[in-house]
Amino acid sequence: MQTPFYVERDRVNATRAALPAHADPETLTTARHGVDCFAYLVQRGERLSLAAFADRIARNYSTANPRTAAVIAALRACA
Repeated sequence: MQTPFYVERDRVNATRAALPAHADPETLTTARHGVDCFAYLVQRGERLSLAAFADRIARNYSTANPRTAAVIAALRACA
């Protein structure tokens, strides 16, 4: 089953994210920040679940950085 919450980049390079409305405001703000900062990790024509996007960020960046760790945690909380 495909998750309803995702990050995608379409064929014309526009990025979209579907985030849950039920998440707390701080988590949503952090997740949106993560999408803004790391969306370039999503290839054109690709859609990733929020968990897969968080995994991709973790593979490419150190989770020792508190901001990166917070973004990953927020994305996983929204997944």
